[in-house]
Amino acid sequence: MGAVPFIIVGSFLVVIANPPFSKHTINFWTIFASNYHDEIMAPYYYTMGIMTLWIVTGLGYNLARNYRDINPFLAGLLSLSTFLMVSAPITNGALSMANMGGGGIFTAMVIGIVIPEMMHFLMKNKIGLKLPPQVPDKIRQSFDLLIPIAFVILFIYPLSVFIYKKTGMLIPELIMDVFKPSLNKII
Repeated sequence: MGAVPFIIVGSFLVVIANPPFSKHTINFWTIFASNYHDEIMAPYYYTMGIMTLWIVTGLGYNLARNYRDINPFLAGLLSLSTFLMVSAPITNGALSMANMGGGGIFTAMVIGIVIPEMMHFLMKNKIGLKLPPQVPDKIRQSFDLLIPIAFVILFIYPLSVFIYKKTGMLIPELIMDVFKPSLNKII
């Protein structure tokens, strides 16, 4: 998957920023890491810290490639947009990054599968806007995305808001909470 190189590089940065020595050890590495911790970790946040963005987009795109009736690029973008709507609330004009790392992977995988499948279902059942044959294909593909976007905005996003209001948790947090007992048994 295309996210793996980002994850590997991000992992190395965590080790560089957090040397595997005791807190009392003083050497070049520990001094460097202490003085430049935030600068070293910044690329981590742009790689592993947002890995679910790569995963949800890549999964939506690659699944859509199996269907001739939907545009993979648009499926990837709608998967990404949906993930952001349910996982990254806006506070003071800024997106929360809390669920863009490992904690949002299950949600990203579910959305990356559900969105292309929903788009395929709508296209297969001819649910959408009927445009005249003179309309160019690229324009038609853009209009084909209107109904799936409307579905996300009118149903999935309000469901996310409802869940948050009732539970105090975003969908990724709720999913992790549901799986926590199973994960604890594994560990």
